[in-house]
Amino acid sequence: MYPIEKYHYLALSVILLISIFTYFADDSNVTYDLTGIVHDQKSSTNGYIFYIDTADRDIRCFCKENAEELGYYAVIGQFSDDGGIFFIEKMMRIDENNNANQD
Repeated sequence: MYPIEKYHYLALSVILLISIFTYFADDSNVTYDLTGIVHDQKSSTNGYIFYIDTADRDIRCFCKENAEELGYYAVIGQFSDDGGIFFIEKMMRIDENNNANQD
């Protein structure tokens, strides 16, 4: 094996790793758990409690970030043990991103 081939493989590996990190750093490439419209938002001592109206049902959620009333959001998180509330880990407003792409 020639030394130059070794550096080609190393360079190709670095480029591949950078491409993977760049792809997953973009929020539009992430698969979200739920999408829906936020309503009935109330602030609590640790964050915000609101409902997300999905195609199937209303889901009670907790998030440390403030969501805009009647905004269309995609969220990632997990339900509480009893399934009564959805704890949001990551949230992205969908309607703003779609409008930015159309401009």
